[in-house]
Amino acid sequence: MNAKEIQGDDNTLVTLTYSDIYEGRHSDDEFTEWAVSETETVSKLNSVVTSGVEVLSSAEIPFNEAIDSEVLEGFEGAGDQPADQEEYIRENFYDFDDFINTSVEQWDYKEGSCTVSATALVKLGDLRKNEETFSGWTATTPMGSGKFTIDL
Repeated sequence: MNAKEIQGDDNTLVTLTYSDIYEGRHSDDEFTEWAVSETETVSKLNSVVTSGVEVLSSAEIPFNEAIDSEVLEGFEGAGDQPADQEEYIRENFYDFDDFINTSVEQWDYKEGSCTVSATALVKLGDLRKNEETFSGWTATTPMGSGKFTIDL
């Protein structure tokens, strides 16, 4: 599927979501940190944020305003390399809570899974111009009284 199938003009806001699952021992204190480190979610978010496309939080606040100023300085100061910025997000993912969420499911007293998801809003025009950046994401837009969802 591709972004051309999404109806709307270039300014239509599209909700993008990406999720990945990590399985392991939730009884360990660092389970969530491991999940963030071992999944592709941060990498996918970073590729969108550093692509030059305006990225908004679910509250429609631009990325650079949704993040605390000290955290934003650390992100921008992490280096010009996307890998350095990605590592900064991984180490400080709790500070990016407008974009990254985690959810732990316990199967028993030790084992479980952690879903690491990212959510961002972008304009449909930007999505269409940079579609390769959004590969693997799910795009959702309002349509009539419902929603239109497509895997990119």
